[in-house]
Amino acid sequence: MADIQIIKKPDWVSWDVIHEVVYKAHASNRERGVDIRNAHLSGEELRESLGEDGVCFVALDGKKVVATSSVAFHTLNTWYARKEKVGYGTLSAVLPEYKGQHLFSKLERTRIEYAKEKGCNGFYGKTAEGNIKRRIIAKKDGYFEVDIRRTQFHNHNYIVIYKWLGEKPYSTSYVKMRYLLSFFKLKINLLLGRIK
Repeated sequence: MADIQIIKKPDWVSWDVIHEVVYKAHASNRERGVDIRNAHLSGEELRESLGEDGVCFVALDGKKVVATSSVAFHTLNTWYARKEKVGYGTLSAVLPEYKGQHLFSKLERTRIEYAKEKGCNGFYGKTAEGNIKRRIIAKKDGYFEVDIRRTQFHNHNYIVIYKWLGEKPYSTSYVKMRYLLSFFKLKINLLLGRIK
């Protein structure tokens, strides 16, 4: 197998190809009952989801796209990022036959470095509550679970993970406490039928 190259998506790689990689990569999640919205967006919708300044990176085996990962830029106003422009990691996908080659980690480092170059002090993403593997990897990579929310797309909970790219302004215990507050609030609202 040739060396796999990680680069910004070249123009000759269509957004429909990115869609195919994302859809195929999430097949195992769908089998476990975790179906994410991004896997069902068209190539054009994926492109639009990144906004004007978002960037898509790809892993190429020759001319074949075998993995992808993108960064968009959002201005958040939350307890963990107050009116700050931060990087948002999205559209992460590795074809099943290429798993185990650390492509996700390489793409993750690439998009975080890009966000740093653009002046971001934070980077965040979202993952399904039931995606334990991703949650474990995120913690090892320096992310903190900062919020839990509910999506109406196939009604499941997702966790917001956040990584400070500079000094973390809060203690770990404070971050955990804020996450637990959001966790209990969501679970109570589900129990009381306030949200579906």
